[in-house]
Amino acid sequence: MFDGRVVDAESGEPIAGAIVSAAMVVDTTGADGWYVLANLPRFTDVIRVRDESVSGELGSYYDLHWRIESLLAHIRLDDLCLVPVLGLESTLWGSYDGDFREFLKYLTDTRGLSGRSTIFRRWNHYPISVFSPPFTWEGVDLQALAAAAMNSWESGSGLELFVETGDFAAADVVIIYDEWEEDLNKKHHIKTISSNPDGTPRKMQIWIYPRNTLSPMTIRGQMIFAHEFGHVLQLAHSVDYGHLMVGHTSPAHYVNGPTVDELRLLRVLHRFPY
Repeated sequence: MFDGRVVDAESGEPIAGAIVSAAMVVDTTGADGWYVLANLPRFTDVIRVRDESVSGELGSYYDLHWRIESLLAHIRLDDLCLVPVLGLESTLWGSYDGDFREFLKYLTDTRGLSGRSTIFRRWNHYPISVFSPPFTWEGVDLQALAAAAMNSWESGSGLELFVETGDFAAADVVIIYDEWEEDLNKKHHIKTISSNPDGTPRKMQIWIYPRNTLSPMTIRGQMIFAHEFGHVLQLAHSVDYGHLMVGHTSPAHYVNGPTVDELRLLRVLHRFPY
């Protein structure tokens, strides 16, 4: 037997009226999002969830097919998350055809390029501990800008994502300032130092080059930190200049934090198992 809840991946709220099925056994969720699938055969290997009454139509949520191990006992799944069918609000060029699902696939690099299947890997725990050392550059407190950037992701998403720590060795993420780099165009970036056996990150670094003149910390410091923390949260580059995570250049508008699209995406991904 399977039972559990079906929830909205962005809001976390239960979804009523979702149709849950496996091996020809079907149930419809109640107001609390709860379903029960009883008397399933042992060969059951996938559970399907949709919210539309007519198969093949696109409802308020994208359909979910969730693979499971062979059924040998009662299994209670954690919340089955349905991704809402959302448009995009922060694009300037109409990128991704306004399709939130395509945006999600692009920024998590789960497009399956060249026929390869891919899987999104996020952190296996939250909040992520961050070592952010005191550092001032040309009168600007970069430690304060880093804290403001982390807060922009947390306050916008409503999630607890980061916690600062003074323990350099134990921190999940360490900010490193290289003020001696002679290349004034050296780009700020992140490095994944080590990963866990399950593919999730274990240790990361954020490299900041205060002498960089293309993206000067004294002018765009908070935006730069917010962008790099977006990568820490496992988001790839966007192709639209309306997004904070646009690649290889700066957003068309001066922003200090993530846009509506990026916050929605983060909330959706945060609720999926790693």
